[in-house]
Order: sequence, then structure tokens, then C-alpha cells
Amino acid sequence: MRDYTVTDTNGTTPNGTAPMSDEKRSGGVYISHGVGFILLLLAACLAVLVGLVVHLVSPGQVICTCDTPTVATPPLKPEELRARCVGLVDGGDLKVCDACSKKTTTAAATATATATAPTTTTTTTTPAPIINYRLPTAVKPYHYVLELQPEIYGTNSSLFTFNGTVSIVLNVTEATSNVTLHKNDLTIDNDSLSFRPLDNLSDRGPAIVSTSYDEVREFYVLHLDNDLQPGRSYEVGMSFQAKMRTDGLGLYLSSYKTDLNETIYLASTQFEAPHARKAFPCFDEPALKATFDITLVKKVTTGRNYRTLTNTEAVSSETRGNYTADKFATTPVMSTYLLAFIVCDFDQWENTTSNITYRTLARPNALQHADRAQKYGIALFDWFEKTFEPDYPITKLDNIAIPDFTSGAMENWGLITYRETLLYEVGVSTASQDSWIVEVISHEITHQWFGNIVSPKWWWWLWLNESFASFWDFHAVEAIYPRRRSTEQFVVQSMHAAMVVDGVQTSHPMTNDVESNAEVEGSFDTITYSKGACVVRMMHFTMGEELFIRGLNLYLKRHQYGVAEHKDLFNALTEQSVAEGTPINMTDIFEPWVTQMNYPLVTVRVTGPGTIHVRQERFLNNMSSNTTGDTAPYGYKWTIPITIASSKNSSNLNKKYSYNDIVWLAKTEADKNIIDPVVPDPSQNDAWVVVNVQQYGYYRVNYEERNWMALVKQLELDHTVFPPLTRAQLINDAWALQQTGLVTMGIALRTLNFLKNDVDYVSWRAFTRHDDYLIAVVEQSQFYGAFREFMRVSANKTYNHYRMNIQDDTLPIDIFQISRGSNYACTFGVQECMDDALRLYREWMMDTVNNRIDPNLMDVVTCNAVRYGGIEEWNFAYSQYQQSNTIRGSSFYSLFCTTQPWLLQRMLDKALDNTTFPSSHAVSVIYNVGQNAAAREMTWNFIKSNFLTLHNKLGQAALSALITNLPSGYNKEYFVNELQSFANTTQAEAYQTSFQEAIKKTQADMDWLETNGDVIKEWLTEQGFGEYLPY
Repeated sequence: MRDYTVTDTNGTTPNGTAPMSDEKRSGGVYISHGVGFILLLLAACLAVLVGLVVHLVSPGQVICTCDTPTVATPPLKPEELRARCVGLVDGGDLKVCDACSKKTTTAAATATATATAPTTTTTTTTPAPIINYRLPTAVKPYHYVLELQPEIYGTNSSLFTFNGTVSIVLNVTEATSNVTLHKNDLTIDNDSLSFRPLDNLSDRGPAIVSTSYDEVREFYVLHLDNDLQPGRSYEVGMSFQAKMRTDGLGLYLSSYKTDLNETIYLASTQFEAPHARKAFPCFDEPALKATFDITLVKKVTTGRNYRTLTNTEAVSSETRGNYTADKFATTPVMSTYLLAFIVCDFDQWENTTSNITYRTLARPNALQHADRAQKYGIALFDWFEKTFEPDYPITKLDNIAIPDFTSGAMENWGLITYRETLLYEVGVSTASQDSWIVEVISHEITHQWFGNIVSPKWWWWLWLNESFASFWDFHAVEAIYPRRRSTEQFVVQSMHAAMVVDGVQTSHPMTNDVESNAEVEGSFDTITYSKGACVVRMMHFTMGEELFIRGLNLYLKRHQYGVAEHKDLFNALTEQSVAEGTPINMTDIFEPWVTQMNYPLVTVRVTGPGTIHVRQERFLNNMSSNTTGDTAPYGYKWTIPITIASSKNSSNLNKKYSYNDIVWLAKTEADKNIIDPVVPDPSQNDAWVVVNVQQYGYYRVNYEERNWMALVKQLELDHTVFPPLTRAQLINDAWALQQTGLVTMGIALRTLNFLKNDVDYVSWRAFTRHDDYLIAVVEQSQFYGAFREFMRVSANKTYNHYRMNIQDDTLPIDIFQISRGSNYACTFGVQECMDDALRLYREWMMDTVNNRIDPNLMDVVTCNAVRYGGIEEWNFAYSQYQQSNTIRGSSFYSLFCTTQPWLLQRMLDKALDNTTFPSSHAVSVIYNVGQNAAAREMTWNFIKSNFLTLHNKLGQAALSALITNLPSGYNKEYFVNELQSFANTTQAEAYQTSFQEAIKKTQADMDWLETNGDVIKEWLTEQGFGEYLPY
């Protein structure tokens, strides 16, 4: 499955600007500042909810975890408090319990209740039970016969339902008197229940005497009057029905509008993970594979050409009055989460390739936008079919764009579902969307082998699916379309992002101990996707592509139609390397990478000609964190690939390494000396080394100050000595290490000096990850004039290299840099950019049909035209916003780019009138005005003067989020005093946490400037901008 990921904020969004043109990134979602704020707001809303937590130990036994002494008055004793929770649960209240607020699901957790008395506090702690969320293993499914009939016809969608029947052949492995399946929100017809043996039809066998349902684990239990016998086969059958869901999970309802504005409904599915149980009773675990005979029933008298789709091709049809039942070929042995059922009236593109039928489907009025996806998909499928074994086992592969699809895409075997982002509309869609289309198709086709042919034994090993799909999605694209430079994009977009997410103590290992449904769903995250892809990339680097692929094919063939865990992968890779005469113990190397969270920092010291000393330690974004009690299987030590390039041998920077070229710092070694003739004499002027060439290893590198300064000098002298990835790596490591205090601010700043000579996307993208904070803090300081000039000079070359010149054949990576360079150039005053933005915008104002702005430049042009234009430009932006009535468009964000105080004040004054802006946009209006440097003080004054009104209209959660996130760039002593003074008023009583957080942020910005001010001044003076600095 692919998260919905189209873009990464393409470059900085300095205060008063809109997000720039789109850019694709793995493992994340593109959000603007405004949308990001809304997400923070939603998080705040969630944070104020108080929920019940219950644990089912056995039928009828409930544990409730309570942790607050203020939930009842007068105080209750601990046992009374717990009994109150249990009583509510037994009474059917599984959603609200005002005595409980925290969930525990592991043995390490505790159930605690605290009672408060006038003079004493009593706390009792008992171990919380472990809930076994896995089905009993006594019976396993072998084959399903399933029929589903969605009723999605008419105009009242609230009445839409589906019904179905299922019979399941079971194999018994141990004696048991019950059969346990999954179901969720299904009504079973008890009269339809049947149970019979298959190996002796004259034997009546055990009979169903009762059923029960476990809501926590979603277990549907059939209780029998006798034990099932091991080695025998039985068949269980039932019919069921349910309302069509509207949450995008299970079997759910979707819709689209025709060109005549008619609503057309369709039925679709999303079963990962775990949601197949919401469509039919089943054994809904990845290891419980079976074959499926599927029949889907559609209505044929609707006046529309409805069709049915599932994992395999239809083999027959049966007329049933106004309906037709389509029967499909038996599926391969597969997991339930990979099934898909669709009833729709979509059209298709179709080709034959690699002996299968390859289709891309879309609603009829959008099919013309699916041709790009069809072209990319055919090329990618052919590459994967030639690369991996065994052969793809189904006769077709359908790819369908579903309106309102909750995920980015889902790898259902033979029927991949996507969001409508799959559709590319020329003149409307961006280069980011083009990149997303090709890479998400690559991701999902990867899954047809990694995840579908071999599935994880349990969700602990989800990374065996997603990490491989996230690696091959960019690697296969680069193999087919090398000019896209997808691997380099992966490093600066996804790897650098993953290292931030994985640099905290609350991260988790790739092999992740998850059990409950919530935990399973939570594991579809950056660690599983992006970090996992980085580790797979490191495996690929270790073995080399050819050997790695042959090892993977051994793994896939050995476990085909079965399941695996990570040791199975490592064993196959190791065996293949041994068989080919290059023994590599992949278990020994990579076990620490997949079973431990975080990653290493390698500190490098040149000790003499031909010798370096390397030392490893656990890296955390906050290296002063208290790690007492932190444990890991290998003590946070890893087996690390060490590669070295130097001023003596810079050719190593582009070398294709083999396993024997790599030096290893083992998990049993804290440090070691490495002898390598490429290491120069450290006494030589400007001699340097680079470790972790092309950042193939998932780790950070720190150097002595002398080496850092030599690298900085080389970058300034001739940055092209270093490949773009190395330039990006040096920026990323230096700034990450500076934030921990391991590298000085002076070094980090000087890694930016060369950007004035570099026009490459990859280098600038690394800077973009760190520029928001730097710009926001410096903007209100005495250094901003000089810093602005530094940025203007830095952006000048890249802007004038590209200008705003996008042609049909311009590569996506170049479009990203055009957008980024334009944003920096216009924001910091490159005259050519300002002129171009105004010219393009005014041409659009004259003729919005024939003079449309390129969609990749829309954010940059609209924002900067409003910034440097006048009331006419602002009014036009407002009219465009009114037509769209959305806060997601460029026109909305451009309104806040104006530097005219009276326009900014007008927007604040109108934020709450429900006329100029809808009430739903009020928070975004206030927040975005407040991010404009020209309006910070007026925004704070507006909040103060209208605090009670804002409290009543926005609600406490929204206003709290606004206060907490306002201080960016408000780094003035007076603002700290203002915040504290207002926090002491009675109207702010309920907002103390928010105000203290805002004060903390503002004080941190001031402290940062105090600490780094002299260094910033020295650096800017060195760069020739001293005249812009105070005397």
C-alpha cells in the first residue's frame, strides 16, 4: 500500500509566501503551512478527547486502565473506580468511560488507579494483561466460495447495502470445539449457518450450537457440539448483509459527478489492514492464505454500463432477472487483505504485454487523463516481469483510479486501486504529480511479488512488503528513465526526512512488535516505508545489483504463495552469495538494522597518512536525551559499511563499489582504525576525506573541524568535485549535527556558501530542509538585511540559468528546481524574477483561458505578483479565491503575500464575518496573516482584542493551536512580555498550556539568536555583506 503522497513542500515558504509547486516525496503528504496548521488543529482536538480503554482477557473479563485522580467527586477507591469502568463496558458502553483515559496492550504496561484523600494518596498497580489478537491455530482456511451483491443504485445513498454468502473449506490441525473467524459490522443470518465434513459426506459431523462475538478482537466464534478432528476437512457457510460503508474501508461506497452533474455511485474495497472482515466473514490474517472463487452481482437495468472487477478475469455470467452474476477464475493462494471487489461503470485503456492484459481504468469523463499511467505501467510491468521470479501468476493486471480513495494506492493482486491522482491532465497537473504517477505504479507493481507472492508471516514484518516496494519504486523508475535521477531524489526527499523521524527515542524498529488493529494500522509509517527503503538500498549496495536480485529471486521462489519473516530473507540472500563464491553473512550485517530503532553516528578522525579512526554511537536528534534504561538487541551498535573518498582520490566519489571494496565497522566494535591509501596526510593544506560515499549507508558522519573546513573550501573552490548527492549529504549532516551541538553553527552556515554557484536541484533540496527555521528566526533580527542579500546572490545564478522556462520535455527534477529557484529569487529580490512573475500574472489577468500560468509555477507567480503588485493584483487573487472557495488553491495563499498593512488588517477584520471568508476558513486566514512579517504585531493585537470572540467562534482547541503556532519569527523580548502579560488575565485561564508553549518557543528563538548572533555576523561579513550589518 502506498500512502497518499504527491508532494513535498518544494523549497522554503518564507513568511508571506505560498507553498511552491509540487514535488513528490515518499512516505509523507504534501501540506502547505495553512493545511499543516489545520492538521495541528485536528491533533489538538484529538488531544482533548477522553476515551475508554478496555482489554478482554477472556469472554466476560475486562480490564480497564485508569490513571487520573480527578475523574470523580467524591474520590473513589481504586477498586471502585475500576469496577465502574467494567460496569460500563459490561453494559455495552465501549466508547465512553469518564474514569479511564489510557490504553495499554503489552505486558510491560500497567493498570493504575489513583484515589485522592485530604492527607494521603494511595496508588495500586497491577500488571496489565496481554491480549492475544491472533486467531486460534486449530483450523486454517483452504478455499473460499464468495458471492457479493452491492445495492448501490438510486439516489438515496443512505439506503445502500450489500449482501453475500460465503462457504469456507477448513483444514483442521488440532482438535477444537469451535471455529473462530473475523467479522466487523456484518449481520450474519443465523438460519443460514451450516457446517459439514467434506471427507465423509455421510458423517454429519459436529454441529453449531451457538455463536459469540468478541468486539475488541472482532472474533466471530462458532461453538460446536463436538471436537473437530485433526487432519480432516470441513466446510462452514453463512449469508450476511451490511450497510455500504462510507469511510473508505472494507466494502465501501464511492461516487463521481458526470459532466451533467449527475451523481454516479460505485462500490470499491480497501482491505489493508485489516479490513476484509468488514466485507465478509473470513480469516483476516496475512498468513492464513487460501484460494478464492468469487462471484459479483450487478444490476443491468440502471441505464448505465455497470461492470464488475476482482483479482482475476471473469469466466462466466448468469442472468438473474434484473441482475447479472459474474463468476471469476480461481485466484492464486493469497491473503484476504489482497482481495478487491469493484462494481462501477468505468472505461479503460487496454494493451497486451508480457503475456498479460494490462489495463488502466477511470470514470468515463476522465479516461483521457489515464493514458500516461497506462504508458508508464506497461514499461514498468515489463521490467519487473523480466527481473523477478517466479512469473506473475494472473492473466491480467488492472489499475483503477477511484474517487475518494483513502490511501495513495493499494496493491490488490491483479486489481490495483489508486486515488484519482493517477490521472494526469495536461496544463493542470504538475511535475510532482507526474513523478507520483510513475513511482506509485512502480511501488504497487513491486508488491505483486513482494507482498503478494510472498506475504509477511504477521504484521511485524510489514517492511518485507513496504520497504521493498519503496526501494524498487524509485530504483525501477531510474532503470527505465535514468534522466529522472529518481535515486538522488529519493535520498534528499525521503532518506533525509526518515532520518529526522527515526532520530527520536519514540521511534520503532523495522521489525515492529504490533498486535492490535490500531497498532497494525499505525505501522504504515515513515519507518516502515522510507527508513526501510534506505536499509534495502544498503542491502543492494552491499551485494551489488545482480547478486542481490538473484538472492531475492531465491527468496521469492522458496516462499512463493507462502509467508516469511526477515530471517527467511537474510538466509536466502546469504545462501545465494555463498553459492556464487562471495559469501556475505546478511543476517550478521542487517539483523541490527531491522531489529533496532534509530541509526548510528560515525565520527571520523584522520590520524595520519593512510589512516582514519572511526567511532560509532547511537544518533538522536537530541544527543543530550536521557537514555538511561534504553535497551536494544545489539546495544545500539550496528555493522556499518565504511567507504572513503578524499582529496587524494576523489574518483571514489563516483566509484561502483563491490562487497570487497567496503570496510565494515562491526556491531561488536565501538571504534577501529582503518588503513586506506586514499586517506591524505592531514598536515597537507586543505586535504579532506568523505566517508559514506553517495550516502549508501543509513548513518550520519561527523568530522574534525579541520576536515569540515577543508570540505567547505573545496565546495567553494569547485563544488563539482563532489557529486550532487555528496553536496546534499554534507549540508544535511552538518545541519543535523549542528542542531545537536556536535558541529558549530559556523561550519553549518559555511556549507551553504557554494550554493551561489550551484544550480542543481539535489543540493538546493538539502538546504530547503533546514531553511524555514533559519529564515524565520533571522527575519526579525538585525542580520536580516545581510542575510537577504546573501540569499538574493545565492538564488541569482539558478534563477537566471532556468528562468521560468518550462517546456513539454523539461524533466520533472528540473521543473522542481525551476519552481524552487523562482521562489527564492522572487522572495529575496532578484529583479528578473519579480518582473517575470508580474508579467505572467498580468497576462493571466487579461485572459485566464489562453494565458494560463504553468501549474508548476502557479504558487510562485501568484504569491510574488501580489507581493510586488498593487490592489489590482490582490483583487484579482481574491476573485479567483471566491470562484474556487477553497483554502487549498494558490489564489487563497497569495492573498497573504501582500506587503500592504491595510490589506492585511482588512483580512484580519473580515476573518470572522462569514462573508469575505467562510467561517471554516477563519483560522487559516488569521494564521496566514500572522506568518507575514509585515503583520505579526497587528495579528497579535487582533487576537488580544478579540480573544473572547475568537474563543466563542473558533472553539478552545482551534484557538489553542493558533496561539501555540503563532510565535514563528516573533523573536522579540517585548513579545515574550506580551504573551506572559496576557496569559495572566482571567480570559486566558483555560489557555495556560498554549501560552506557555508559545513563550517557550519565542524564548528559544531569542536564545538561538543570542548564541549564534556573532557567528552569523562573522559569516555574513566573510561573504561580503558586512555593509548590510549594524556597526
